[in-house]
Amino acid sequence: METTVRVESGVLVGVACLLLACLATAHGPEVAQPEVDTTLGRVRGRQVGVKGIDRLVNVFLGIPFARTPLGPDRFLAPHPAEPWEGVRDASTAPPMCLQDVERMNNNRFMLNGKHQIFSVSEDCLVLNIYSPAEATTGAGRPVMVWFHGGSLATGAATSYDGSALAAYGDVVVVTVQYRLGILGFFSTGDEHAPGNQGFLDVVAALRWVQGNITPFGGDLNCVTVFGGSAGGSIASGLVLSPVASGLFHRVITQSGVVTIPGIMTSHPWPLAQGWSLLDTMERMSWEDMLAILTPFLTSLDVPPEMMPTIIDEYLGSDLDPQAKRQAFQELMGDMLLNVPTFSFSRHLRDAGSPVFFYEFQHRPSSFVKIKPAWVKADHGAETAFVFGGPFLTDESSLLAFPEATEEEKQLSLTMMAQWTHFARTGLPSLLPTAGALWSMRWILCSSLTLCLMTQTALGALHTKKPQVVTKYGTLQGKHMHVEKTPIQVFLGVPFSRPPLGIRRFAPPEPLEPWQGTRDATTYPPACLQESWGQMASMYVNIRKRYKLLRFSEDCLYLNVYAPVREPGDAPLPVMVWFPGGAFVVGAASSYEGSYLAAREKVVLVFLQYRLGVFGFLSTGDSHARGNWGLLDQMAALRWVQENIAAFGGDPGNVTLFGQSAGAMCISGLMMSPLASGLFHRAITQSGTALFKLFITPNPLKVAKKVAHLAGCNHNSTQILVNCLRALSGAKVMHVSEKMRFFQLNFQKDPEETIWLMSPVVDGVVLPDDPLVLLTQGQISSVPYLLGVNNLEFNWLVPYIMKFPLNRQVMKKETIARMLWSTRTLLNITKEQIPLVVEEYLDNTNERDWKMLRNRMMDIVEDAAFVYATLKTAHYHRDASLPVYLYEFECYARGMIVKPRTDGADHGDEMYFLFGGPFATDLSTGKEKALSLRMMKYWANFARTGNPNDGNLPCWPRYDKDEKYLQLDFTTSVGKKLKEKKMAFWMSLYRSQRSEKQRQF
Repeated sequence: METTVRVESGVLVGVACLLLACLATAHGPEVAQPEVDTTLGRVRGRQVGVKGIDRLVNVFLGIPFARTPLGPDRFLAPHPAEPWEGVRDASTAPPMCLQDVERMNNNRFMLNGKHQIFSVSEDCLVLNIYSPAEATTGAGRPVMVWFHGGSLATGAATSYDGSALAAYGDVVVVTVQYRLGILGFFSTGDEHAPGNQGFLDVVAALRWVQGNITPFGGDLNCVTVFGGSAGGSIASGLVLSPVASGLFHRVITQSGVVTIPGIMTSHPWPLAQGWSLLDTMERMSWEDMLAILTPFLTSLDVPPEMMPTIIDEYLGSDLDPQAKRQAFQELMGDMLLNVPTFSFSRHLRDAGSPVFFYEFQHRPSSFVKIKPAWVKADHGAETAFVFGGPFLTDESSLLAFPEATEEEKQLSLTMMAQWTHFARTGLPSLLPTAGALWSMRWILCSSLTLCLMTQTALGALHTKKPQVVTKYGTLQGKHMHVEKTPIQVFLGVPFSRPPLGIRRFAPPEPLEPWQGTRDATTYPPACLQESWGQMASMYVNIRKRYKLLRFSEDCLYLNVYAPVREPGDAPLPVMVWFPGGAFVVGAASSYEGSYLAAREKVVLVFLQYRLGVFGFLSTGDSHARGNWGLLDQMAALRWVQENIAAFGGDPGNVTLFGQSAGAMCISGLMMSPLASGLFHRAITQSGTALFKLFITPNPLKVAKKVAHLAGCNHNSTQILVNCLRALSGAKVMHVSEKMRFFQLNFQKDPEETIWLMSPVVDGVVLPDDPLVLLTQGQISSVPYLLGVNNLEFNWLVPYIMKFPLNRQVMKKETIARMLWSTRTLLNITKEQIPLVVEEYLDNTNERDWKMLRNRMMDIVEDAAFVYATLKTAHYHRDASLPVYLYEFECYARGMIVKPRTDGADHGDEMYFLFGGPFATDLSTGKEKALSLRMMKYWANFARTGNPNDGNLPCWPRYDKDEKYLQLDFTTSVGKKLKEKKMAFWMSLYRSQRSEKQRQF
């Protein structure tokens, strides 16, 4: 993939099959004629309304972006457009490119039965723009450039009305026309007609966007190309083309990628003929099917000897007629769309691009008039929902969908929100008010061409739902089965009163009892958090179908997974999981605890705590002392002490375990007098309280910046806090997004960078700085297991931080600049940067950008993760406490779409710890064996405080020899982890402390 144009911000690909939730009414008539200056001349458009939203949209139709070459130049690249005098009318639909107009009838079968035909012309290289009426130069809205489908032979830009998408998504929508059929793709294979004329038209349109979109309110540095069917193929082709480099930043393909067989064919079977063939399938024999499909499969590069096997896999020989028709549809869908799409996505993923995948599943109600009942989410069915068809005022538009049901309106609103959020951030995410029914999957295969997606093996065990009686009332959960082992699951169990109103920025209050039986069978909402929380949740997901999170400020809930016990059985060890997420994202429901609970006979509790501004705002005084998230965690642990026995757990044997920010919180609670007696062992994965960013050193400064962005400036901290308390949750989250937590900023003074909202030294929860408390030995006397991964900074953390690690910036000079920008994160001074560069980069070739990237990752990993972990282990060891250290080294190929690595990224160990390899049929025996070993080590430690049991490779205690366990497919024992580099950082920090002492 060396010739691939990397799309750093993301790719969203999908095929047709969905559900969802939001609302609407109508807007007034067209009112104005907006005018805009372009580089070629002035254009005058018109203004339209959109149903259900109080926002007008400026529409400019038929703006020329190039001149169609005619005569002897007909089959060559487009010519530059010529300027014009005066004001050009851009209020009427332009002609379509030359095409078989009769074939445009097929579009009515694709969408809603309408027949929208425009005049045709060879001079057709124009585009349409839909921009929110208040968008002005400098507004910087995301730009979404649409390429229509139509087998590269038919289609028109004006068929796709972008007004609703622009209004609801607050984006600038551009729809592009390109030459079609022979005029667009004829080629002699030489300089006389090189071909790809239509593709070059699209590139010319993108160049026009770069030079002209700003006056329309668009951000030329935030351009997303998207397209359906053949338009999706064009969009995906741009990713591979060097001539398109720098012209766009994100890609969405809907039911089309450039690798689809026959994409260059100008006359595919008419859709009606295809349906006729399907009808005859009811009477067709297996042999007849083979005869018909053989030439078609041959064109798909399927070896002839494989055809009987493929047909037998899908069609068999004893299906009833209806089942044969369904199987035939699945075969054609897989061969024509699914397999090429999965394969293309895999290649992009392996090239380093973040890839998201969707499957649309909803049959539009408009199909009742035009398609048989067995036609479900047909090819192109999602388009009307993406473009807001239910909200278009022009009901003659091809996409208009006035008869949409309320559910379909809600579905359209959610899809517009997803698509435009991806265009804005590179991440598909739902607004907190939207539903959570879009089944999104990561591309999980690393080498298979065909990805078989099966339903989860966890099903209902009994019809009678389990009940437990807690101190606060009765809960009704559900049964689940892990292979043959039954467990009980209780979801959304409250452990505190909702932290709303006056309880915002206050300690959690005791839960109030309830009457009757409370349902505990659905996942609770996650705490309000930043948009990338959805992506982080998908990262740790091991379920075969991912369920999007819901968000709410009312979020103090936990989930319990408990093995089914016989009467008289001894109580089971309890393991309480603390989610990570840089203190700004994270959710209990992102994690699946059934495998670990069932296999190791432990009771698992997944807790939630307030995040970001809600969880850690502090003014440093009594008006907002801070540490609300830590107080939530302790409230959950008190709930465990009071109630876990009802679930079969032993309140006298509670182990805390967590990852990243969750691990840092556990490490902090080990030093808090308020947490004394609430737990008996601790496990921290890739995080301790000595991580530089665990403590916010100047909380009042952070609180004042939050207040300034929220319009709550005041010298009185009491008034400031009350003002923030009165804001809506959505407003607070809007402020949080503006804070740009955990994102790199080269232009900003590092001393002014606010990386996180995190705990503070308040004298109550945390009596002093963690380093001081560790030095004084003020830590819980409990066994401790901790560790790191060997590539902590490989992909996830840089991606979240917008940390550029590509060929263009990986030079020693720019690495030094990056170290300067992150020196508060790495706890180094400006004067120490040359020492770090010399230690890590001294013998590295300036032209070897990959090696420079690896060394850069080593610097951050060693300074931020490894040093803090080893230093913490030393303090606990020196306090004569049992300590066990590990380094996890295995790539989790089933955990996320990301480049293949030779080690373990931040968080990869969770995939194995929670039984991820057993949730998919694609795992290897080695992966399953490693998962079993890790679950056993962790559960043994929870049972006894020692991970060993005599049946596993021995895990030595971390003592003066500093031995640790290297967790990989082959487990081994190491000694003095990164000894040389740790000696360097120890010396660096020691000199730093000496310098500070001299200054005072």
